[in-house]
Amino acid sequence: MIAFPGEEIKIETSKIGPGLIHKKEAIIPIKAGKLREAKGYTYIDNNQKRYVPQPNEPVIGTIVNKYTDNYKVDLGSAVSGNLDVLAFEGAIKRNKPSLNIGNVVFCRVVLADKDLEPELECVGKFKCNDRTIGEIGRIWRITRWKYCDSFPSNGQNVIVTNDRLMDPKNIILQEFAKHSSFEIVVGINGRVWINGDPHHVLVLSQLIKQCDSIAHEKIPGVIKQHLKLLKI
Repeated sequence: MIAFPGEEIKIETSKIGPGLIHKKEAIIPIKAGKLREAKGYTYIDNNQKRYVPQPNEPVIGTIVNKYTDNYKVDLGSAVSGNLDVLAFEGAIKRNKPSLNIGNVVFCRVVLADKDLEPELECVGKFKCNDRTIGEIGRIWRITRWKYCDSFPSNGQNVIVTNDRLMDPKNIILQEFAKHSSFEIVVGINGRVWINGDPHHVLVLSQLIKQCDSIAHEKIPGVIKQHLKLLKI
């Protein structure tokens, strides 16, 4: 089913993903695309090249400006996000983190409005589509040299692709974990951080890009092919 912005759609679900909003008792698309359902929630799948912040979404951003009371964070959206210096786990005026331009942070969107800069925080537990990804206050800072990139491969929706990676049962991550140890942090804004052996990190990033555009049942074969070819 193709959905268009502003047209009310009738679906029997209370869980909605990117591209949909609740308006009174109706569900309204805010962008055009295919209406899809996965893991018990409904979303709009489209060719979105720029991230549009939404409340309660996990994001990975880069510090681009530093001020006395806040940081400006690049999220890959039209405007930078605002991260208060006290919006960290346990932060107080006399004891707060010191970030520099270029540092990478993992946080969540607290407030998003078309007329305001997105407000960010790195505090507390976080849930997205009923999947807990951990206490983001413990991993708010990410070393920049480790792999951090986006995967808009083959014109696919970056946001939906990364949302699939957040699934603990994701077949790509499960199969790769049988052959390599790694850490991964996924931002819904199309950025991924991977920590591990540099060669393995490169292989995993290539797998994510390639598997984005093939049928689900073919993914295990592609993974085995990459592992054999690159001698992991």
